[in-house]
Amino acid sequence: MTLRFSLDAQAAVRVAIYDLAGREVAARAPEVVPTAGPHAMRWNPGRLAPGVYFVRLELDSGAMAVARWAVLE
Repeated sequence: MTLRFSLDAQAAVRVAIYDLAGREVAARAPEVVPTAGPHAMRWNPGRLAPGVYFVRLELDSGAMAVARWAVLE
């Protein structure tokens, strides 16, 4: 999976995947992104059962974004 996002300033970024019940099923250790602007983060969260999940990107400032993600097989 490749996550694409843009930052206004340097930030520590944490990415996690949640199932429809709101349980965290995978997470990536927080990573400091040293520059503002567009970024792409590659991540293999491991084997997940087919279904719909939510990917949450959270900054150390408390800002966050959530996107829906479907795993087909």
